[in-house]
Amino acid sequence: MPAVVAGNDTPDNTDAFAQGWFGDTAAIPHAIAWGLALLAVCVGAYVVGRRARRLWVAVLVGFVPFVVVLYFFFENVNRLLPPSI
Repeated sequence: MPAVVAGNDTPDNTDAFAQGWFGDTAAIPHAIAWGLALLAVCVGAYVVGRRARRLWVAVLVGFVPFVVVLYFFFENVNRLLPPSI
């Protein structure tokens, strides 16, 4: 008779590595929203740079918001990836 390991005998006990891609489907709308916010920051910085007619103004205005929004975008994309990556 094989030994039963405690905690592994229930059918609802799933392995975290078996979830695969897009395991946390609750992160999909968040990733899309942060991606759209990232696009809005880029377009906003572009518009400000075009009005000022200087590239450095666009970079100055858009750099910090871009990095902050990019961080949250990557955090939500990370939730969609399998744990082994």
